[in-house]
Amino acid sequence: MSADSVIASAGSKHNMLVFTLKEYKGVRTFDIRKHYVDKKTNDLLPTKKGITVTSNSFDVLKEVIDEQHDKIKQWLSPIDDFVNEIKKQKELENEYVDIAKFNDRDYQVQESSWKSPEFFQVIAEGGIDRLVLNEKHPWIKTFIHIQKEIKKIDNVEEMQMLVSQLLRLLMNLLISFGRARHLCEGAGGSYAEILIDSVMFNWGIFLGTYSNDEG
Repeated sequence: MSADSVIASAGSKHNMLVFTLKEYKGVRTFDIRKHYVDKKTNDLLPTKKGITVTSNSFDVLKEVIDEQHDKIKQWLSPIDDFVNEIKKQKELENEYVDIAKFNDRDYQVQESSWKSPEFFQVIAEGGIDRLVLNEKHPWIKTFIHIQKEIKKIDNVEEMQMLVSQLLRLLMNLLISFGRARHLCEGAGGSYAEILIDSVMFNWGIFLGTYSNDEG
């Protein structure tokens, strides 16, 4: 066996505990010491934090650990439980954040007009979204017309309720798509952003064609 022989290690490279069998001037020891990785050389270097165990002290240490194993483990376990609880809490928080961004939230609907195949826009303003409908788009024109006609029907209560629900579903469809688009933004001209813009443009063209044919 060589003079210095690492038999085990544990922890991260920035805070690693290394177990080494050493020999110095004929004296053999068992060294348990914290190490770190030098940023410049990438070498694993020892710190001053650690203990050097001789043959006699190793026997005493092993005897204490064997006899007092349960007591030592019980003493240390609350710390482990606390760390594990923090980790679980963090995982739950991250899971909640991921789910929370898909929750529904309040939005307002307004009408406007602009020259573009896009038939709607979703503008995020704090905790509220604005769903802006393009009045110049054929589908939106038809949609607004039907909405106004529905409001004139006063003697068919059940029909009004049903149509109102259908309109709400359509609004939810638009707002959901708009928010899904927002999740793809901010990639700095990535392929995903280019793709979603193309989808929005082509969606408006196809929908306008179908709406004109219906008219």
